[in-house]
Amino acid sequence: QMDSFAKLFENSDFYRNVMTQMAKVMYENYKKKENELPFIPELLKQKLLADVGSEFDELKQYLPHADTAVSCFIDVLKARSLSSIDGANELLLDSFNRLYCLEGMKLVDKRRHFNTLVTKYEVFLKKVYYLLNGKEMVNDKDENSMPTFINCIFSLSCLRGLKNNPDERYGKFYTYLELVKQWRNTESHTAPDATKEELHSAIHIVATMYLWVIFQNVKQLQAVIEQQ
Repeated sequence: QMDSFAKLFENSDFYRNVMTQMAKVMYENYKKKENELPFIPELLKQKLLADVGSEFDELKQYLPHADTAVSCFIDVLKARSLSSIDGANELLLDSFNRLYCLEGMKLVDKRRHFNTLVTKYEVFLKKVYYLLNGKEMVNDKDENSMPTFINCIFSLSCLRGLKNNPDERYGKFYTYLELVKQWRNTESHTAPDATKEELHSAIHIVATMYLWVIFQNVKQLQAVIEQQ
């Protein structure tokens, strides 16, 4: 309407009001697009491989192909296990997807999704244990209590054996595991204060430890998931 268009430049109050409303609509559309980030498994796989794939190069002669392991990792995140565990499925998929596939994420959002990866690592380990053994993990010191993070480590040989492995190539993964354990406690009890660079390194390390468990159990996990 030409009269209304002309009024924009004749009435400063009307002009500011229209511009404010337009800005609100544009911002809401932007947020909607951000919140509706599509999940493309192949893209996430490529991003993960580019970031952490080289971490396993020294041991690749003993491990399955990295592409196979990352595909299995995504399948494990989506697989069915127990209701008490599967509640983390979408949270982890969303956080990995956003951290690796969303460009220009704000630092505060990265911190929030990093918190999800760290605090849900224990749940992920319980899920892997369930898929491998067909039963729920238990607390071997108190059957009436929930399994602890330490129970998770000792229940999976690929983590349990890291500390005393004489092969120095495994020492890096033990250091990473200790960092994940430390961050888990920090993220649960204190406010996050990591810089952008520190957070990037921490995300890399946590993602590496998610994949470490998968690399060590690919064949068994694939067999279970194929039967679902």
